[in-house]
Amino acid sequence: MLLEFTSFCGVVANITSNVAFVPQIIKSYRRKSVDDVSIGILFILFFTQICWIIYAIPVNATKLLISCAIEIFLLAPIFIM
Repeated sequence: MLLEFTSFCGVVANITSNVAFVPQIIKSYRRKSVDDVSIGILFILFFTQICWIIYAIPVNATKLLISCAIEIFLLAPIFIM
């Protein structure tokens, strides 16, 4: 029971952390500007995801690896803009 609950929390955390960037991507795209986005926080988030990937590979944390890859993919448009 506890393992099922913690797995559920992990899935919810992965989804919500990934979806959190979508409103900013949409807003930046509509405004054609990223002036109101802190580049510092984006670099910290990017670096964090890279660290999680480095952690996830040797421990075979596939779900974490996929989540981090998705988050980096979602950060990319903001960096590009």
